[in-house]
Amino acid sequence: MLEEHANETFTASDERAAFDERLELWASSETRELQEQLSTHQVMEASAQISEHSPEATTRMKLGETEIKAPVSDFGETVHLAKLGERYVVLIEADQVQFDKHVSPIEFLKPEGFETIAERIKKKS
Repeated sequence: MLEEHANETFTASDERAAFDERLELWASSETRELQEQLSTHQVMEASAQISEHSPEATTRMKLGETEIKAPVSDFGETVHLAKLGERYVVLIEADQVQFDKHVSPIEFLKPEGFETIAERIKKKS
């Protein structure tokens, strides 16, 4: 998928060489940051190909101190990564929310509407 993207995007050989170098550095690093190279549709296509070969494939990401683990096949369907202003947000949709057995005030939350939270995040940017 990245090869296709590079072939479509870079016409000059020096641009392509720079992309290949960045890709090599990215591939060898222990922790990786979001590269912002592919569209959601392209990532969903690549995720579908991975899921065909490895249905149990998962991805792990960290936003600040919060770690998220999700099946690769859920990306774009129920797990969404977006940018709101200058901040990244992950949206996870589900029919229900369950908690481990311990007491947390979050378990009693009456959730706000998405628009309210989006506005609050925009103000942080």
